[in-house]
Amino acid sequence: MKKRIISLALSAVTAISAVSAMSTSAIDYWGTLDEKVIEETFKDAIKLEDYEWIVGWAGSQKSSDFVYMTTSEDSYVDIYKLNRMDDSISFDIDSDTDISELEKQIKALDESFKMYTSKAENNKIRIFIKTKEISLENAKKIREIAGGNVSDFICELNMYTYLNVNVDYMTGYSTYKTTYDENDEFIKEPTEEILREYVEAHSEDVEFAAYSLGETDFRGVNINGYTNYIIPKKELTAMEHFELARDIYDETGLFPVGYTLDSINPPLGSTLNLTDYLNGDANCDKSATMADAAAILQAIGNPDKYALSDQGKFNADYAGDGLTADDAIAIQKKIAGIE
Repeated sequence: MKKRIISLALSAVTAISAVSAMSTSAIDYWGTLDEKVIEETFKDAIKLEDYEWIVGWAGSQKSSDFVYMTTSEDSYVDIYKLNRMDDSISFDIDSDTDISELEKQIKALDESFKMYTSKAENNKIRIFIKTKEISLENAKKIREIAGGNVSDFICELNMYTYLNVNVDYMTGYSTYKTTYDENDEFIKEPTEEILREYVEAHSEDVEFAAYSLGETDFRGVNINGYTNYIIPKKELTAMEHFELARDIYDETGLFPVGYTLDSINPPLGSTLNLTDYLNGDANCDKSATMADAAAILQAIGNPDKYALSDQGKFNADYAGDGLTADDAIAIQKKIAGIE
């Protein structure tokens, strides 16, 4: 009889500032990422605090900034791992630019800035700037330092690498554990006896099952290879099953199998194109109007409800000292023709 082992009801998760919603198999777009947005995006998922034991199993980094687990109808578990990347700025500049002076001015803003160069097309030099965090104010100052003879000026903020792993069944195990001996020779160690010993020690809670290639397992799933299962005798939640897999690993040293690395996705976050931008264009509609002044005041008064995008914040910051009411006043003066 088919058993439903993992049960976790998830409501639809709506991403903040997103054009399309997150599913348990992909995240299409999140807009500007920060910890608050990530927490909101995964509010109906399980946040994993104890996950480092799965390194080497699910293609995971040993440590991650955020790890979440969800379930869905077509797969037992999806694990999402996010790691914060350094912020960066890159642009092309004329080859006759005094690079040492440029670097001096940039590092005067923040000593943590690391600057690299490489050759670019059309007799240009490619500039790369990296550090843990670049404020919008410093991004604007670097844009001003670079001057008018630049192209492809890109600023990437709050970027996260994003790894999605689909786990077919949390306590399914390969028939063999693959290792290397002292001579680096590849060897295969049988796992069935080890797993049976675990089941015998926990016979009140779990049972053992083994399937061969071409057979159908207890879930009605066709087996692609020889697989051993430790099956709970009662229905477990996703978190309880995750903890069971951790307990089996602690006692046997064996990792589950049956996972699929869905993708190592392009970084997610906020990418600003600062080659050409319009001062005051808070709503990013390619014009500076009273609507932008209103958007700035709303964002200042109620940032949770009327948050601007990073590009909008950059555009709206007239003085390069952060978003203030003075920026809204500057837009109004410009519209009125007041210097």
